[in-house]
Amino acid sequence: MMNEARPDAIADDVPRCGLCGKTENLTRTECCGQWICDDEDQYVLFSYARNSCHRNHRRYTLCGYHWAEGHEGRWQDCRNCLEGIAETEMYVWYGTNEYNFEKLADPPKFRATFCRSCHRRIRLGTEGHTVMPDGTYYCEACADRQLIGLVPGMMRPPDEPSQKEVRSGEDGEPEALKRTSFILDSVPVGRRPDWSPAVGQPSIEDLNKYVRRLLQADWKSSESDLRLTEDLAPDEVGSTLFLDQARRFLRLVAASDGVGLTPNGWLKRAVVARMIEELDWARRYIEPMLGVFKRIEERDVKPIGVIRDVAYAGGFVYNRRGRMRVPKRILPLLRDEEGGRLYRLLFLALFRRLPLDCLYGPEGSVPTLQQSMAVVLWRLHVVAGDWMPLELLPQQILLDQVRKDIDEAERWPPDLRLDLVWRRALEPLVWFGLLETDREPARRLDARLELRLRKTPLFDRFLGFPPFPPLPRVEAR
Repeated sequence: MMNEARPDAIADDVPRCGLCGKTENLTRTECCGQWICDDEDQYVLFSYARNSCHRNHRRYTLCGYHWAEGHEGRWQDCRNCLEGIAETEMYVWYGTNEYNFEKLADPPKFRATFCRSCHRRIRLGTEGHTVMPDGTYYCEACADRQLIGLVPGMMRPPDEPSQKEVRSGEDGEPEALKRTSFILDSVPVGRRPDWSPAVGQPSIEDLNKYVRRLLQADWKSSESDLRLTEDLAPDEVGSTLFLDQARRFLRLVAASDGVGLTPNGWLKRAVVARMIEELDWARRYIEPMLGVFKRIEERDVKPIGVIRDVAYAGGFVYNRRGRMRVPKRILPLLRDEEGGRLYRLLFLALFRRLPLDCLYGPEGSVPTLQQSMAVVLWRLHVVAGDWMPLELLPQQILLDQVRKDIDEAERWPPDLRLDLVWRRALEPLVWFGLLETDREPARRLDARLELRLRKTPLFDRFLGFPPFPPLPRVEAR
């Protein structure tokens, strides 16, 4: 008896995904023209899931990497692919994993990677791990136990920065600071614009209550104890470094159908070269190194990396099919007359959504520094009306608990502790035109430590604080 054809049988000539076999919602890969699921919209950003056939092939195969980098010839025997991927183990994994339509026939041998702490084998392609600046590896378990000083987000893919928002008023005071006794060093009366002897001297309890209000402030609310105005004229903010360069960055991305990314999520070198031409900040940064680097990549140009991280953190850009794009809702903000709104949103993205530990600077995590940024801003409002040496600022603007957290990091000498405060708190305020320096910040640490800073007129235009009686006079420590 002849077998009857099943109604759900699939004809051999029906296109199907070469990875999972599905026959619906298909497209062709840009790299090799194979049928594949058109399913990148199913991927949830920051989930690191492997649930998208299209994304898996684009991001995790030599075929996708070869095409994204614009290499010539076949990926199977491309020398540029082999040399362009840092670890031979990752090259082999890219060429032999299940996301390939055709696997690398004769993969090279490689030396296995082991955790420096527990000495367990780490399979780089499939297992979580952390790479330290000296090139050593730690497995996910050892990193989670915090056996070493880790920087949160250090191993994040560059197109998916950590987006864990620092807790603000709606979630209460940060746990690490709830029991902080806040006693600031004395400051000269002449530097306190809100000094009023008639108010009387506040008690330490009053001071702590005020600080708690700032710690719990909702930065997004116009009724908060920390108010960020967006009612700024274009000429007030248009020349500030970060707004000007970030807006140019976003306009470049929005000018065409996005800009190309490598399979690992970095901007392609051609895009980086174009941005160096268009962004003054990036060009000034990279000029001294042009004779050192043979090839300039995104990771070599700090300003581009900072802007793109802030752009992702604030939702100003997103990735789709290997290209960085600007959402339609953001386009109106790129007009000159919307400079005040864009400035405020960029400020929130950097200080509230992007972990400050991700910014360049010494290793190590000091979350209390970011959790207490509202207090840092208030103290700068109080003491930075005149030029003040950088080396004196930490004792004037930081909570005792934050200073303790920094000082207890024994691996940092004093100059690096000060540099941490500069890199993660003060320098970003210079980028936003809220602080100014008496000279161009030097790249050499010893020269940078001689800087003097003061707040600009924009500082008090942009930031508002509730009135506070003057601090009690105490002897300087």
